[in-house]
Parts: sequence; C-alpha cells; structure tokens
Amino acid sequence: MLRVHFNQFKGYCVPKPGKDADKIIADHFNPEEDKEIITDGFDRFKWETSEDQGSTGESDGLGEDEGEEEEKEEGQTTNDHMYKDEAKIHLNHEEDSNIIASSLSSGRGNDGSENPDEEEEGEKTKKSKQKRGKKSKKSDKKDKIKGKKSGKPTKRKSKNKNDNYEFNHVSDPSKVNKINTIFTEILSAFQEYHQIPKSKLTNDLKILQFFDISIYIEDLLNLKDDEWLNDNNISFIYEYLERYQLQPYISNNLIRPSSICLLRPSMVYLLANTPNPASCLKGVIPELEKADFIFLPINDSTDVEVVGDGSHWSLVVVSMIDRSVKLYDTLQQANQRESMAVIRKLIEYLNDDVFDKDYFHIDDMGDTTPQQLNGSDCGILTSQITAFLVSRLLDLKNLQQCYVNLDLDGVKISSIDGRIFVLRTILNVLKYKLENRDE
Repeated sequence: MLRVHFNQFKGYCVPKPGKDADKIIADHFNPEEDKEIITDGFDRFKWETSEDQGSTGESDGLGEDEGEEEEKEEGQTTNDHMYKDEAKIHLNHEEDSNIIASSLSSGRGNDGSENPDEEEEGEKTKKSKQKRGKKSKKSDKKDKIKGKKSGKPTKRKSKNKNDNYEFNHVSDPSKVNKINTIFTEILSAFQEYHQIPKSKLTNDLKILQFFDISIYIEDLLNLKDDEWLNDNNISFIYEYLERYQLQPYISNNLIRPSSICLLRPSMVYLLANTPNPASCLKGVIPELEKADFIFLPINDSTDVEVVGDGSHWSLVVVSMIDRSVKLYDTLQQANQRESMAVIRKLIEYLNDDVFDKDYFHIDDMGDTTPQQLNGSDCGILTSQITAFLVSRLLDLKNLQQCYVNLDLDGVKISSIDGRIFVLRTILNVLKYKLENRDE
C-alpha cells in the first residue's frame, strides 16, 4: 500500500502528518475491494461517451498513406470529426462478460506456493511459432532482408524462458471461437471495403492506423489464443488507454498531463540500452521526471538489432511521489534481471536529482501478481495489469479518502477475455473508420 492519495488541489501526493493523514483510510483501498475480484482488466473503467470525455484534439493521421488530408469542419479538429461518436459504441466490452474460473490467472499464496488452480497444471502447451527454437544465421539474415523490404520488421525465434515451466492449460473453446470469429470479421470488413482479394491478405498488410500505431495482420494473429504479443500490440493498448481514459481526465483538468505515463515498449527498450541516458534521451522520450506514476513494460530481448527477440513480458510501475517501484511478473521472477537493469537506467536518466537512491525502495509483487497459465499470456496479462492499476489510479473520488492500492491480492484476471477485448476494440475502431471515412 502506497502512502499516496489524491487531493483535488494538489493531485497525487503524500498527505501531511496529522489531520490530513488521519483522514485517510490506510488498511484498504475500498471496502468493496476486500472481496475477490474477477476481471479482464479493462472492465474497471468508466467508459463514457465522447461528449463526457472531451476530445484529444489531435489528428490520428488517417489518410496519410494515400497522401490525402482530411477536411476539417469549422471549429473542429480532424480527430473530433473522426471520433465524435466512437465512444458511444464503447469499442470494448460485452455486457455479459462471462469470465469463468478455468480461464483465470491469480497470484501465488502468501507462502510463495502456486495457486491451487495452477498446481494442477501438468505438461507444457505447444508454443506459438514466434517463440520456438533458433534460426540459423543465414535464416536470420534473410529475415532481416525480408522485413526491410516489406516495411514490417520480421521476428526472430529465440530461446524461450517458458521452457523452464510446465503448462497444461486448455482455453475455453467458446472463447477461442469468439476470438476466431472477431478475427475473421476484422479481415472481412477490411477486405470488403478495399475490395482486396483474399490472396493479398498477407501478414505485413496494414489493417488500421490508430493515431501513431499501425496495426498489421500479424498483430491480429498475435491476439489469437496462445499467441505471444509483440511490442506493437502493447503499444496499441497503451495508446488506447491514453486516448480514452487518461486524456478525458487531463482535458477536464482533473489530473496533470504528466501524472500517469504509459511508456511504450520501444521507449523502455531505448532507455534500457542507451549509454548515458540522462544526456542522450532528453527530448527523445517523455519527461519522466514530471510524472507521478510511470508504467514500464519490460521485455527480455537481448539483441538490439532484431525486433521480437525476447520471450517474456513483465511490468514495472514507478511511483515518483514516494520513490518506490513495484515489480509485476506473471512468470514468478523471470524478468527480475531485466527489470533491475531498466530501473538502474531510469535512475541514471533522472540523474538522481529527482530519484534519490537513499530513499529508493523496490517491492516485488510476486505473491499477488496473477500468474500465467500457459507459455504465451505474459504480454496480454502485462497489458491487463496495467489497465487494472490505471483504473485504480483514476478512481479519484475514492482516492481522496483512501491510499493508492497497487497490490493485486485477490485479483483474478482472464487473459483470454483480455484478448477478446482488444480484438473487439480493433474491430469496432476499424468499422467506425470505414463507415465514416468519406464524411
């Protein structure tokens, strides 16, 4: 439990000793949160209409590939026009989110033992083609050439950390069918609008431009059951959370623009692999020193020249207010070394002016972090944990009376429902764009 709460005048802050601190409930986040929480991570948000949320006021770059420029209505930005009714279809959740126990990931017990549901897991599930074996140097070189030619980086297979663990989880067939149905709907909508033959639907074909994020068919394939998310998938989810959750609070002056920073995987990787980041990355990555909370998705990639070289995702959350860091790893402590390396680079970047080492403490949240039930859900779970924690940080009314709770004790997350959420979001955004493209 952080000794941090929200003040309507000061924002996120540590309450002063005495009356201010005495008014804060220290032993729990919310009485309703004491019970078990079953979630897909995204259902904790309040999905408002665009009128309630306000506009982001930025163009999403639609039509840039064709060299066209969107015409703006008087007093209206391109983004206002494109997304004015988008939130009304919610782009996200089904009302009947049928999350069942067999699909849930939950934390380990307080004694460090695995969750009883996980102990029943036996042999390892077959992994996706993205994560098995090693290619020869000749094959690697060929892949790089192909990736450069197509304009979409090609992944390389790498040694998989999940080889050290055993999994025997079988996903709910009805949920898998739902994923496949949504996937087919996305391709059909795109294909029908653009009159593209099925043979042209290659993995490197761009399906959607969402602000700064380009979504390719390959990215859609990653969201199918038992597939490994890449950095672009996580970037899309972070972009979506920023545009439709953080931005409305910023637009309405409820939080500062820099309060919550969702650092993109590429920026985290850049931070981790840049010598002397304090001088080299100023102006390149967001001004982290101005943030209250920083979310950093960590990947174990070791080759700076190859995209998708890693095999595992985890999450680091930094609270700049009380100088603390929390580590969330869905595979025990698989990314501890990589997480610590990023933290050290972050301290270098901040140049110790903001982040004093003497008051710097790290909490491993392993005992309460939901653990993956297969070898491929680390990416989606990292994204879902991010969404869940951000939703708690945005519960401002509650945080005026309670401390921020970034623990996940009692939280069970359905990874397959998270995949459904993201795919449905892409489908609804795509449909909306196609229907309104000529307006």
